[in-house]
Amino acid sequence: MSIKSDTPLIVGYVVEKGYEITKDAGTIYMGTSDTPHSVGGSPGMWKEFDPANGSVSVRFENTSSIKTKLAIYTKTKN
Repeated sequence: MSIKSDTPLIVGYVVEKGYEITKDAGTIYMGTSDTPHSVGGSPGMWKEFDPANGSVSVRFENTSSIKTKLAIYTKTKN
């Protein structure tokens, strides 16, 4: 996922039905292509990302066997 921004952004997510994800050994990870498992958790997590070339790129990975949807949000760093 790529978001246009020239300033650092806080990117977070909330897992749909997160209580079910926690019953599995896997989790939801968020990071960059260089550090794909930078942070992880369920039912949600957030992290600050720095822009490169006018955008912030974030990678999400579901290692749980339970399929789910993510509600992703962004906000500027205060």
